[in-house]
Amino acid sequence: MSRPVTLHVRHGIPVTVALERVERAGDDVELTATADPAAWGTIEGGLLFNLDSALDDDGQLPPMLGTDAPVTFTARLGDEALAQVGDASGDELAERVATDGDALNDTEAWFLARAEAEGGDGYTTRFSEAGPRVRPGPARVEVRHGDDQPQPGRLLALALSFLRDAEIDVDVLSDTVAGGVVEGENGTFDLVVHSREEAEQLLAYARMKEVVPEDRRHEVMELVTRINVQLTGSWLELDLDEGRVSARCTLNARGTDVTDDTFAENVIWMAVSTLDEYLPALRAVAFEGLDVADIHAAQDEG
Repeated sequence: MSRPVTLHVRHGIPVTVALERVERAGDDVELTATADPAAWGTIEGGLLFNLDSALDDDGQLPPMLGTDAPVTFTARLGDEALAQVGDASGDELAERVATDGDALNDTEAWFLARAEAEGGDGYTTRFSEAGPRVRPGPARVEVRHGDDQPQPGRLLALALSFLRDAEIDVDVLSDTVAGGVVEGENGTFDLVVHSREEAEQLLAYARMKEVVPEDRRHEVMELVTRINVQLTGSWLELDLDEGRVSARCTLNARGTDVTDDTFAENVIWMAVSTLDEYLPALRAVAFEGLDVADIHAAQDEG
């Protein structure tokens, strides 16, 4: 019987799937899960698992499956993680997959073997057959290919140009999504940049790595609400289910002929600087038990 499970993809992006089963298959461990395409939002389905397994031998991305039918994925546990699970049963491993923070909850531990849409479309990867499943190093989707290769959209290309100049290292997850890690003045947090090319919008999310404890989410939500009143051009969000706080900024390029990466710089740094500025207050309320009223009073006095 399937159950909803939130998996964590690169850079902490959460994806909710229906976990069908985790089972031993000879010397291997296989995971089967089904998801509605809308569930993963910014992440194309073939990129849910270890990025290396989403690419073929020529570095190509998998086919885009339709968005009108659920997709079932089968993934195999990578050799590094496989060596650490011992003789655990499929049920025990399924519990680990469902546990936030566990190594098996991180989809980088899994190598995609097959993807099949409800309508019958699908594909297999080179990891569907027996063989080593070892990621030798950080895998990337190279964005400077020949004309016959996928290219990032106009807005994401501007973002990548700025990020390269700013020496912020990112993984390009698809032609519309890139993610990385930023070292701010007040801590380290994740960065996700997403372009909506048809709508001509560029979105940037700076996201706390820490998960807010459930018993402190109401207080953090109050703090977020108070902070948002003061912000212009960006805002904070708390995902009540996942427990993570993000700073989000969106700019619309519709009707403009944007060719300068300053456009992307404004979007990205607005999100980054917002989260970095308020990170100490968010952590104090979430993890140190500080009252929101005390922080609000301190801000007033300052």
